[in-house]
Amino acid sequence: MVNRVVLAIALGMFVLVGSTAYAGVDADDLCKEKKAKATGKKAFDILKAFGKNIKKENSTKLLSDISKAQSKFTKGFTKAESTGLCLTSEDSDAIEAKVDSVVINMIGSIAPACGDGILAPGEDCDDGNLLDGDCCDSTCQFEVSGSPCGDGSDTECTDPDTCDGAGTCLDNHATSGAPCGD
Repeated sequence: MVNRVVLAIALGMFVLVGSTAYAGVDADDLCKEKKAKATGKKAFDILKAFGKNIKKENSTKLLSDISKAQSKFTKGFTKAESTGLCLTSEDSDAIEAKVDSVVINMIGSIAPACGDGILAPGEDCDDGNLLDGDCCDSTCQFEVSGSPCGDGSDTECTDPDTCDGAGTCLDNHATSGAPCGD
């Protein structure tokens, strides 16, 4: 229930941001309004797609909906800049990166997932990826003590690195007096 309320509030904020009209009738203000609408619409559409598809665990549909939101954003920005009213142009990549960052943070707060870099209940660790071999496995649990990690080197001077069972990769050096080549 709380997740639905947070999502509804988040969606409402982006609708408001995307609909904000700028004061005055300045041509650049009209351009800013069109860009703001495209930006708000993208954020809204992605959050809406996430909310719609998360329960169904339908990642194919989610990715399709996100792709459509991306396409609409690009189209809206291109349309705004094609009017010739904009004092600032070719800023869609920078603005889009900021929107994506905000949306990712919101989604992570609404429904944390393994691999998002945010430690959530039920996770021992969350290193921001879904790779094994770094002491935090693909299910965000500590890899067992002695599991190989690091670069896996095994030379005369270094034994393979291993996990300590608590998320740390230990640099294992050969015992004192072991032969070492140059």
